[in-house]
Amino acid sequence: MGDASRTTSGTDGLDEVLDGGFIEGQTAIVSGGPGTGKTVLALQFLAAADNVSTSVSKSERRTSARTPPD
Repeated sequence: MGDASRTTSGTDGLDEVLDGGFIEGQTAIVSGGPGTGKTVLALQFLAAADNVSTSVSKSERRTSARTPPD
């Protein structure tokens, strides 16, 4: 996979582990508990992007999501 075009994650250490960053054209799912740095990673990724269109989606479990009143 070393020949694939890659986009920096915005974090040098993570880019090193990922052989240069995220593979372009693929979806990466980042998950973890509260306070583990998911949002910080997403913001670093967006800050490092240079004219790249990016979509970041956050999700919550149904039990923790607030439902509107009837």
